[in-house]
Amino acid sequence: MKKYLIASDIDGTLIPHKSNCLTGLDIQNFNKAVSNSDAVLVYVSGRHLELALKGLKESGLMTPDFFICDVGSSIYFKKSGKWIKDKKYSGILKKSWKGLSRKDIASLLGGIDIKEQEKTKLKEFKQSYYLPMEISKSVVAQVKRIFKKNNIESSVIYSVDDKDQVGLLDILPTSASKTSAIKYLSKKIKIPNGNIVYSGDSGNDIDVFVSGIKSIVVANTRDEVKKEAKRKTKNKNKLYFAEAKHSCGVVEGLKHFGVVKKEKDKKLYIQMHSMHGLFRGKNLELGRDEDTGGQIVYVLELAKSFGKLDNVKRVDIITRKIVDPKYPGYSKDIEKITDKVNIVRISCGPKGYIKKVKLWPYLDEFTDNCKKYISKLGYYPDIFHSNYADSGLVCTKLSEDLGIPQVHTGHSLGKPKMQRLGVNAENIKAMDKIYYFTKRVEAEQRTFTHSSAIIVSSQDEKNSQYGVYKVNNKKINIIRPGIDLELFRYYKEARNKNIEKKIEKILRDNFSDPEKAPIFSINRMDYRKNLISLVRAFAENKKLQEKANLFIFVGPIKEGSKEQKNLFNEIVDVIDKEKLIGKALIYNKAINYSLYVPELYKTTARLGGVFVNPALIEPFGLTLLEAAAVGVPLATTKNGGPVNIIKNCQNGLLFDPKKPKDISKTILKIISDKKMWKKFSECGARKVKNHYSWDTTAKREMEVLKSLL
Repeated sequence: MKKYLIASDIDGTLIPHKSNCLTGLDIQNFNKAVSNSDAVLVYVSGRHLELALKGLKESGLMTPDFFICDVGSSIYFKKSGKWIKDKKYSGILKKSWKGLSRKDIASLLGGIDIKEQEKTKLKEFKQSYYLPMEISKSVVAQVKRIFKKNNIESSVIYSVDDKDQVGLLDILPTSASKTSAIKYLSKKIKIPNGNIVYSGDSGNDIDVFVSGIKSIVVANTRDEVKKEAKRKTKNKNKLYFAEAKHSCGVVEGLKHFGVVKKEKDKKLYIQMHSMHGLFRGKNLELGRDEDTGGQIVYVLELAKSFGKLDNVKRVDIITRKIVDPKYPGYSKDIEKITDKVNIVRISCGPKGYIKKVKLWPYLDEFTDNCKKYISKLGYYPDIFHSNYADSGLVCTKLSEDLGIPQVHTGHSLGKPKMQRLGVNAENIKAMDKIYYFTKRVEAEQRTFTHSSAIIVSSQDEKNSQYGVYKVNNKKINIIRPGIDLELFRYYKEARNKNIEKKIEKILRDNFSDPEKAPIFSINRMDYRKNLISLVRAFAENKKLQEKANLFIFVGPIKEGSKEQKNLFNEIVDVIDKEKLIGKALIYNKAINYSLYVPELYKTTARLGGVFVNPALIEPFGLTLLEAAAVGVPLATTKNGGPVNIIKNCQNGLLFDPKKPKDISKTILKIISDKKMWKKFSECGARKVKNHYSWDTTAKREMEVLKSLL
């Protein structure tokens, strides 16, 4: 004997009214869940039997043990391969309508201007009509008055056909309802009412929702139906509002009520979304534009570390496919990184490369194509991990549809940027044309509200970035990013002599005294990175010029934005005007990041230099960790994540990025004091290993993911 009774509406609950590219996979998932449960399956529908069977055939839904059809006015069971009507139940209904026929009911309502439904939808104990939604309340009230006047006890059930946007009115005997039919069946097959779980989505499910039967209200249910169910139910613990739509919401609810058991020791499939920028597994073009920076490193390295964990089956990095001769290397549909980790490229919008601020009109297309990829794959992710606002909105929509938890990392947020740029009521329209701020902030708030967890890298990021949004602080987890400790090794250890010689040539070709201590900085051409203040600080301090060279690496800007080119020209003008040629270099040529950058740090350390991050605000600062691991002391902004890095690693000093004198004074202090330099160098290299490895980051984040599943 089965332990549970699973009863579910069909249309709008298991089968969407509108086409959905994931329907087939949704249904497979539902069928699998029910098959693995100890339950009798009952479909409860407003359809008549023939139409219900047709729906099963078209959708792929598994065959039930029973059908409750015609809004609860008929029950069918299978015998010798045929569906047989339950005559005992029909006999009960005959008694409750006091000998009246359906036609008698129709004649009573003949004076009301409503359209009778097709004959195939009219049954022995079911009289049905179509009516305009705008007059539904008055018509329902009028029908009830007629029955009261004639002392006829009938159930008057109003619902909405979402597909055709028309009102539906069903007249049944009071004993003919979904609830009474379900309870009749549970008694017949000896399953207690406490072990029944029902799922539905419309007004004609209200009687079950408020009956005391455990019920699942799927996410696509109309708001007015949800409100009515909440208002009328006496036991809210028996009413579960699923976060997912349709059959995904049903499975979610069955797990909630314990009818379908969650899989133990399951190996996870993680989807990490980072749709913008230039994303590939090798030879990263970091700094090529403002969209290709630390986020790319964060997602790639975290994905690879997830892939090392025993409880992970697969990690897909979902990004945008780019087919553009100017940007080769980003058009392959699937790029394998490790045995478990892949980059998956999804198309949307134009084929060529476009900046992230121009992606907003194409997010719905990207979301739909992500669904198609999942459907083709044949199984669901266990978690969505979104990065930045654009992927945040994509994953929120996927999560809402599929009932899969979402974890979000913002990296940088819209409201703080609006504050920095002085956005106000007068200029917001003009700014929106460039930055899509309104859409971005709305997307961020929706993502923060929906996400099951939010990952930030520091307490400062939590307070200063997320503090201006409505965010449940309990969702926020502070987890430090890491670095590749094999790639960024201490400068006295392994060296790539070939690359080192090439770097030495760059120094000889561009500096009058290439043996001076380098003031080294790696940054994108972005006004927020405050490189112009670093150059001015160097220009204003003659003592610093005597002891050091300024070496800023920004990557190629030939195809950069107008803003990037303007900033580059400003910096070049300052270098020229202040006669810093031979003392300062802004290097904008393409290099292989993984080959050159570690050696640039090592050269900086070998010559007694300092790594500088002058950003106005830095949410975290991965380059600071890279430099620290190699043994380069840090001089960095006091705003944001670097405060925590300096506190943990004790390997540098902070400055006010808005004060050039403070910047130059701080750098000079470190370069001039050999004992301080040595202490910072050794502490940084040692303590980064303890605090900031990607493997540690992945393990800490996995604890968050497991708590959500």
